[in-house]
Amino acid sequence: MKARDAVVGFMKSWQSKDFDKMKNFCTKAWHRDGAQDQLKVIFGNRKLKNYQVKKTNNKGFGLADVPIIVEFENGEKRIAIASLMCEGSIAYRPNVNGEWGVNVASLLTTHGELNAGN
Repeated sequence: MKARDAVVGFMKSWQSKDFDKMKNFCTKAWHRDGAQDQLKVIFGNRKLKNYQVKKTNNKGFGLADVPIIVEFENGEKRIAIASLMCEGSIAYRPNVNGEWGVNVASLLTTHGELNAGN
């Protein structure tokens, strides 16, 4: 799975409110029982209407940022940056031969509101 695929899977899971599936697109620290309940608390109150995943910005050695334009059901549009890590069998240890996962904390902050029509 590529970094972009992990972001798309994460966003689809958020949009459908499938938090159990969402944890599989996160970094390895989230691949545990009960993580879906925490993800629901974090993301469950925001109703995602639409999103556009932009071009991956590879940072080197298993790290990447992926900009996302996020639109909520209330009409609000924001730019978010999903930071990802490619991890091997050990959480928080980059490994270019591992699996890509979204760093949940990177999506807790948006990076600006878009004007209507943009």
